[in-house]
Amino acid sequence: MKAFCKKVTSPGHSKKTTEAKAKPGQLKNENGDPEITGRKKLKTEASPSKTPDCEADTSANPVIKKMKTEDSAPENPGREEIRAEAAASANSVSEEVRTEAPVSTTPGHEEARTEDPVSSNSEVRTEAPVSLNPVSEEARTEASASTNAVCEKARSDAPVSANIVIEEARTEALVSINSEVRTEAPVSENPAHEELRREAPIPANPGHEEVRDEGSASGNQGHEEASSEDSGNPGQNGREDSTSPGQNGREDSSSPGQNGREDSASPAQDNNEQEDSTNQGQGSEEPPSPEMEILMLEAALERLDQQHKVQGVLKITKEQAVPRGENFLSSVTRQTVEVVLGSGRRATRRFILKEMPKETLTRNVCKNSGIFKLEINTYKIVLKEMEYLMAECGDTDDVLWCQLIKYEPYNSILLEDLTDFGFRTVRRQSCLDFDHGVIAIRNIARFHAMSKVLQDRGIINPLDTQPYSLIGDKNTVKSFFYKGYEAVSEGIKKYWGREWFELADKLRLPLEYLLEKMLGIGLDIENRFCVLNHGDCWSNNLMFKYDWRNKPIAVRFLDFQAPHYNTPAIDLTYFLHQSMVPVVRRTRFVELLEHYYESLLRSFDKYKYSGPRPSFDDILNEMERVSFFGLSMFAIRHAVVTTDMEDAMDLERILVTEGEEGLNIDIFRDLSLIERMVPDLRLIVNLHAR
Repeated sequence: MKAFCKKVTSPGHSKKTTEAKAKPGQLKNENGDPEITGRKKLKTEASPSKTPDCEADTSANPVIKKMKTEDSAPENPGREEIRAEAAASANSVSEEVRTEAPVSTTPGHEEARTEDPVSSNSEVRTEAPVSLNPVSEEARTEASASTNAVCEKARSDAPVSANIVIEEARTEALVSINSEVRTEAPVSENPAHEELRREAPIPANPGHEEVRDEGSASGNQGHEEASSEDSGNPGQNGREDSTSPGQNGREDSSSPGQNGREDSASPAQDNNEQEDSTNQGQGSEEPPSPEMEILMLEAALERLDQQHKVQGVLKITKEQAVPRGENFLSSVTRQTVEVVLGSGRRATRRFILKEMPKETLTRNVCKNSGIFKLEINTYKIVLKEMEYLMAECGDTDDVLWCQLIKYEPYNSILLEDLTDFGFRTVRRQSCLDFDHGVIAIRNIARFHAMSKVLQDRGIINPLDTQPYSLIGDKNTVKSFFYKGYEAVSEGIKKYWGREWFELADKLRLPLEYLLEKMLGIGLDIENRFCVLNHGDCWSNNLMFKYDWRNKPIAVRFLDFQAPHYNTPAIDLTYFLHQSMVPVVRRTRFVELLEHYYESLLRSFDKYKYSGPRPSFDDILNEMERVSFFGLSMFAIRHAVVTTDMEDAMDLERILVTEGEEGLNIDIFRDLSLIERMVPDLRLIVNLHAR
């Protein structure tokens, strides 16, 4: 801290010494001006602003403390003579300064800081080597040997001009403190000292302490002589000695803020300060290059992926995922797998494995129809392209399917188990209420809209899909619908009583009529608004996710074994008649279709579909056209879907016997079916009567 006391003033700037105002109790010289003694003199002449700390520091030294009072005996008459002569010279200069710059201690340097930071310091450097003060010259000749030795050592260690010292100060100085000194010096006595007291009470450079120790050991003679010489010829002593940073405010790079004018010495200062501030922990680190950022991000993502990646399988447990009678064209099992992750943690993963049915006839039907190939290609191509479309258009809604893990052409498919993500099916016997119906039908519209966009882009080709067997195959119509109506009629007569015999008889519809109605649905699709249909969209192939109120908020579609290209009314009527509570479907039919249509148009906008769009009347007309298909599905399947009997329907027996067997009529024993089914059964009869 005492290094702040050794600021210097160029002889060429003698007018720039500060006004030395007398403080209470301070000695005055013979002219009545404040006595400038020892380090006090250095403080008033050399510092850019008055430094109260210097006075505090000198008071800590008993020799310098003596010099501050008149009563103390002078240690050296020569020094007293020097002090008197220097005071006279300084007082005369102070009078000039008092009239010109009562605030700034060194106006020339203040101007240099504000106007030309390079030129002013250059002036100091060019004028500094010349001694213009005879008092200082005389002081230099009369100084003690020990002091001269110190000064000579400083000169020999730093023979190069003060530029080297200034460069060192420039490269290591702290920008923030010097900036405060420059901006605040005209106001406070010495803000740099105040800042240093608050921020750096311990000297930053051990060299300061060494200089003080050496000066104290020699009876403070070095300090005395330094004070005399600095006041007389600051150009020689104030900037030369890089080994004595405590003697020169501009030399010590570890004591920023000692000399505010050093900061304006060179335009290259900012670069040097920025480099050194990194070493001193005061500057911000250079941001990484874009290439480095990419590499760092790649490494982070790879590490994250590695942590969650399955490294090994410890155990596999299998169980039946779907009860008997729930799925007819595949065998479905749940695989619970204990695995080891890349992070070393054990975890449990669940998957759904769909395989060819074990029954010979059903297995042959699956192979001949190619339903496993259809499903695999749907996951690999259609659904993957829909994911890309959603990402392209910024669709943040959930996907409508589970992810394909692997497959074996074309016998098995391994899928993710949606129960791990909070999805579950609704008990089929309960059917779906309005809330479930709305979220399901709105997402059916999303699926249809995305398929239309993919068709418009040429990704989906209607010719690549197979006809829907329920409305396109005569054998299916005969074995399922024709024989199915006969089984329903028998069940009603057996369990509902005689009052329903007439209705039961009217339900025995002619095969020709059924073929005409069913096969006609799939005709003339080129002139209709058509989409890719799911084909088997009913409650067992839907999984829902719920909020805290147990309200459905998301849905997933399963079982893409029957996709086909046709009117969207196929999926709609199949879903509404197979899944919804009958009374809800009948009473809120139009409202549900309005939800579908609004979601369809919204999805067209989201996915930027520019092709022709159907009107709501077009949707209603299509629903009317295919209504017989929906009513027939309801008449034959509703009792099967809502019963708890496991043997309600045996698809293999139906295939083997062409529908003569396979539907258990005992399911009509449930008399609650009367209320749920009769309104639609009467509608079927009326349609046929037309």
